[in-house]
Amino acid sequence: LGDDTQLKWLEQQLKQKLEIKMRGTLGPDPQDMKQITVLNRVVTWETDRITYEADQRHADITIDSLNLHTAKPVCTPGDTSNPDDPEGQRSLKQQEHRLFRALAARANYLALDRPDLQFAVKEHCRAMSNPTRSDWDKLRRIAQYLVGAPRAVVHYTWQRPQDWLSGYSDSDW
Repeated sequence: LGDDTQLKWLEQQLKQKLEIKMRGTLGPDPQDMKQITVLNRVVTWETDRITYEADQRHADITIDSLNLHTAKPVCTPGDTSNPDDPEGQRSLKQQEHRLFRALAARANYLALDRPDLQFAVKEHCRAMSNPTRSDWDKLRRIAQYLVGAPRAVVHYTWQRPQDWLSGYSDSDW
């Protein structure tokens, strides 16, 4: 079966069990789409690669919520603050908890598509139950990073098919 026939077969199989909408096929043929938006993520078919861009709205909303439009961007999203600083250990006010958690959740969602944010956001989300001033500063650091890097596009370049496959395994498994 050709690639197009296999894709149509898969579509029919899915339609038997699920309610789906096919907006088009992303691909190299002239009738294929070259760009599609899925959940506000942009996927583009190019001659030498496929590109994938995260939903930029989450970065914009985070920057807006913290009013950091004119902030000086930083190079890394991570923070190197002193965890023993007594001022940093002070809990946030109750009304700040809601904003902190909302922005932490938004950053966590954005980090699904942004490898550059993943570690900093993971560390940041550890403080969701009882955020402190230090955690608030870490959140601002992530937002300042987003001021300088609001968009991230991942490029998947074409690779030649391999006739072989190598795998490594742990003997315990």
